[in-house]
Order: sequence, then C-alpha cells, then structure tokens
Amino acid sequence: MLKGEEARELYRAVLGLPPRYREAIFMFYFLNYNIKEIAALTGQKPGAVKTALCRARKQLKISLKEEMYDI
Repeated sequence: MLKGEEARELYRAVLGLPPRYREAIFMFYFLNYNIKEIAALTGQKPGAVKTALCRARKQLKISLKEEMYDI
C-alpha cells in the first residue's frame, strides 16, 4: 500500500498518461479486470491491451523517476 504523497504522485502520473493507456491501467489495476475482460469492454484485441499496459508501465516508470528527481 502506498502512503499519502506516493499515492498522489502515482495518481498524477496515471492522469498524465494518454487516454488509451490510462484506461488500460485503471481497468487492470484499480478495477481488477483481466486482459480479456478489458479487451471485450473496449473492443480491442487482447494483444492491443497488453501493448497498452506495457507502454503505460514504461511511461509511468519514467514519469515517476522524473518526479523523484524534481524534489
């Protein structure tokens, strides 16, 4: 579980993602949908959902690392 400021930083980073990536991250981690469920709900192929999640994670890693060094 993340503490106050860490959770806020993560939330800001997720909001900064492109809509497609933000949607995939939100559905996967916050709503606990699996890849097949996300694909069915969004009309995408499972491979496209996996790609969106992978790219979103990479962007989050970069964003959070940058925020850490901005302090």
